[in-house]
Amino acid sequence: MAAIISNPQDPGGEQSRNAAEALSLIEAHVRYICKRIREVLAEFESHEAPTDDDQPLRLSDLGRFAPQWRLLVPDDPRTRAILIRLLIQKYGLSRSFSAPLRGACGLDSADVREAYRRLYESEIEDACPDSEAGPEESTGVDAGWLSLNRGDVLCRQGEPAEHLYYLTSGRLGVFVGQDQHQVGEVSRGEYVGEMAMLTGEPRSASVYALRDSELLVLDKASFDAIQTPETLRRLTGQVITRLRRTIQGQDQSRRVSTVAIVPSSSNVPLDAFCRGLQECLERQGSVVSLSSKQLNGIPAVDPSGAAVAEWLNRQELEHAFVLYRAEVDATDWSQRCLRQADLVLVAAAPGDMQPGAAAQLLVLDDPSATPCEVVLLGTDTGYAARRWARWKRVGRVYHVDPENGQDVERLARCIVGSGVGLVLGGGAARGYAHIGVLRALAEAGIPVDAVGGTSAGALVAAGHALGWTPEEMLDRLRIPDRIKWDFSPPIVSVTRGVYLRRWLESWLGDRDIEDLRIPYFCVSSNLTRAEPKVHTSGPLLKAVMASNSGPALLPPVVEDGDLLVDGALLANVPTDDMRAQPQIGPILAVDVSPPVDLASNDDYGLGLSGWRLLRDRFIPGRKRVRLPSLFAVQLRSQLLASLAQRKQVAYGPNDLLLRLSLEDYSYLDYGNIRAIADAAYEQAAPLVTEWKKRIPPGIVG
Repeated sequence: MAAIISNPQDPGGEQSRNAAEALSLIEAHVRYICKRIREVLAEFESHEAPTDDDQPLRLSDLGRFAPQWRLLVPDDPRTRAILIRLLIQKYGLSRSFSAPLRGACGLDSADVREAYRRLYESEIEDACPDSEAGPEESTGVDAGWLSLNRGDVLCRQGEPAEHLYYLTSGRLGVFVGQDQHQVGEVSRGEYVGEMAMLTGEPRSASVYALRDSELLVLDKASFDAIQTPETLRRLTGQVITRLRRTIQGQDQSRRVSTVAIVPSSSNVPLDAFCRGLQECLERQGSVVSLSSKQLNGIPAVDPSGAAVAEWLNRQELEHAFVLYRAEVDATDWSQRCLRQADLVLVAAAPGDMQPGAAAQLLVLDDPSATPCEVVLLGTDTGYAARRWARWKRVGRVYHVDPENGQDVERLARCIVGSGVGLVLGGGAARGYAHIGVLRALAEAGIPVDAVGGTSAGALVAAGHALGWTPEEMLDRLRIPDRIKWDFSPPIVSVTRGVYLRRWLESWLGDRDIEDLRIPYFCVSSNLTRAEPKVHTSGPLLKAVMASNSGPALLPPVVEDGDLLVDGALLANVPTDDMRAQPQIGPILAVDVSPPVDLASNDDYGLGLSGWRLLRDRFIPGRKRVRLPSLFAVQLRSQLLASLAQRKQVAYGPNDLLLRLSLEDYSYLDYGNIRAIADAAYEQAAPLVTEWKKRIPPGIVG
């Protein structure tokens, strides 16, 4: 190599040094690929992977993986010519260069060939032996390697299944149908195409790279060569796991290991925020926080970023979570952060009402499927949340006070999809039972990271999202007597709903759902379209009113011309709506409506006079007919569809369904708020304590 550097046409040796550095990068990259292939094949064949990282590279390795390292080759023709000379001397390239090697080195370029003649006063082929040096030992399995950029297609639905893939880094999305609807994700360490490989059927879905990804590739012959009972068990186990996730509605659950944090402006306290987030994430695994400063050791000759990608992939292999700290400006590093991310967080300071230039360019205008969420840092962030929620790509807005450990811990759980969701069902006065359940959760130290509900459950859920304690709810949610007598001529409903609205308005105010520091939703029933309506944004008062507007009892709420009534008609315990949120892991659902109710009634024949019931009630000595009231029948009728549907709800192994026994209290027993809450607490406390033991470590203290 010294003779090359001292060549008079490269007096400073810079091009020679660049060529030598490029060769070093190429060898390191190919060695990294070979090591990862050996590790994965060892998993397939159920034996330990070789620990020797210094195994010599073979010429066939350089040729086979030329597509992966070709961008490491500098564009300068003279530097390429020197690199070719180094490859000839070190690996004994024959005159019959393989096509991948020719393309990667630019061997057919007239400029490169001319540069070689000027440097060495000969043709390239003159320095090559007639044949390669010596036979090479075969590995036994011809495994390939594939690098995908974000948005690249791995395979398409309906194509023949010719390869099995193993994702070593990155994330893939699974899409089906003509509209390419996403039905799942593939995480690091999972296989792609195992069903088609086992059955021989065409691809059942299309697969795209959601971020920069690397995969090991096996063709049918290679797959057959490594098949063992253990291999088949592993593949079959993955098929069963995916099927179970689909049945339980968990295939869309979040599996995040890399997070890009993009500051909206220079006012964002990024260092302090990242430190706090890292500390919270470390409860669930090792974490590394990366900025552009850590790249100082990566050679500058790498124009493709392949060496950077390799180094970052190593960080991801060594840690459970990686925080990529982007910069305010749209730099190369910021764009790299986005390409490596499973999730993008835009961090905004209190005064940032809209994204800065970098966040706008990198995140909100980006058409990729990478989930994007916003973190508003501060204590008074309500109004800003409304502004940020309007951006199309923002999936959720978090309110985080960096000084409040609970806020940061909630964010950390939601980032990795292990947030605790609380779902509160409807049941009129029996809904006060939810206050007792919240008390049991607080005493057990179980956090609530998102809350949703229907009807009475929507009321209590809103109170919790507002930060009220159970004791405060007992005082504030006691319904005033005047609401019970707000009657109206029964043209649309038997009550006006005016007093109820004023009472709710007195403590809900003019807040929007986005203003709540704990994520919240409630459910109403759209009479116009015969479908549930999930309220996740907009005025909180209107959403709660809609969720509680029992048909005929209260007037419907009108939204965009549609009539919204009590959500209990279609989704009394909206567990599925909570599970649809990728931030949520374990779910606690509380059902206060028993499967059997309003029993022990007198048989009054086929006709009934209300006048007779009034007479029997007021005349002494008359036997009263045992029957529920009109309102009780109406409220129970609202629940019938939901009671029938709840048998179809699938609960995961970490979920808990609390079915509380409250038959001693009627639907209209609003005067017994404390007694109902206490009865629920006594039933819930031991069950919640036992449930805490099933929640995975790192979620609760």
